[in-house]
Amino acid sequence: MKIAIICGSLQPGHDGVGDYTRRLAGELIRLGNEVIAIALNDRHLKAITNETQNADGNNLPVLRIPAAVAEQKRYSLLETHLLNFKPEWISLQFVPYSFHIKGVPFKLFSKLAALKIEAKWHVLFHEVWLDKTERFSQKIVKLLQKAAIYGGLKILKPNVVNTTINYNQQRLNAIGASSSVLGLFGNISPGTGASAVPNGIVHGAANMLYFGGPPRSEYLNQVITGLVAFCESSVKPVNVILVSGNSPAKDVFKNILIEKLSLYGGQVRDMGFLETPELSNLLNNCSVGIVRSEAYFLGKSGSAVAMLEHGLPIWLPKWTDQSPVDYGFRKHLIHASLKEAGNQDHENYSGLLPSIAQQFIIQLVNN
Repeated sequence: MKIAIICGSLQPGHDGVGDYTRRLAGELIRLGNEVIAIALNDRHLKAITNETQNADGNNLPVLRIPAAVAEQKRYSLLETHLLNFKPEWISLQFVPYSFHIKGVPFKLFSKLAALKIEAKWHVLFHEVWLDKTERFSQKIVKLLQKAAIYGGLKILKPNVVNTTINYNQQRLNAIGASSSVLGLFGNISPGTGASAVPNGIVHGAANMLYFGGPPRSEYLNQVITGLVAFCESSVKPVNVILVSGNSPAKDVFKNILIEKLSLYGGQVRDMGFLETPELSNLLNNCSVGIVRSEAYFLGKSGSAVAMLEHGLPIWLPKWTDQSPVDYGFRKHLIHASLKEAGNQDHENYSGLLPSIAQQFIIQLVNN
């Protein structure tokens, strides 16, 4: 089967949906399909680029169109590329902010529907519209996002629509859009072969991994409070490993961690940005992964799922009300209590990609 996958960006390690797209494409290629990937609004480069990316050991042809390219030229390039490839299916990996800087991609679906391409459409909603809206501006954005999705599906008329979690399926159903759930796999490929204990790990300590954007506001308080409480009762010193790009917010987080944890003999290791093999090795050697997601959004977090795939117990600081987590994979490794997560044994790697890729293909074949 010939499949073209469209997402926002394909900068390795810097875009979760792009990493998902690459891994999915690689597995589809391994299964005997012909696949290309297209980044329609890539903010990580300035020149239009045709390249081959490594997709879990498979060569993936990629077209990357910079965000700075004018809209008319962008879709002209996309149409030409698709006409040359002649896909049977086009899969849109949708996140509002991937295709529009303010998260309101009103023109996206109509522009795609106008392409002179004889192919069936698949849409996977990694995100839909804003969930928690406190400011008036957020409420307006939420309404506009909902309208863009409702109108867009009417225009594009995709043959298959997926979400990654039940919660977003219910939200789509509420606006009359039928969908099914196609679960997420982790966006961190497993390392190959035996590796030395990675930098950042402290022998004999409770090594806790924080991966991704730094916490802010109430979430920052939840993380710090939970770590301090753990330090007060743990016989092991705590070592927090930060894997995150440089930013003022990360500096604030790191300084607070150092100030608080040093009182208990704890340490903080700032690893910056890590390539996938190094990150996979770190996941295999840590004690606990700290997850940024709300409990009901857990299944759409590629980093959280990657932690679970690697057998790493995870702590959800935002999971404060003990409501059930609507996520079934390795549920025994998911904890609201850091103490419970710290007492959980690490398990062997178990990946979701092969089964999800098979489910993806079955959907296309049956439609």
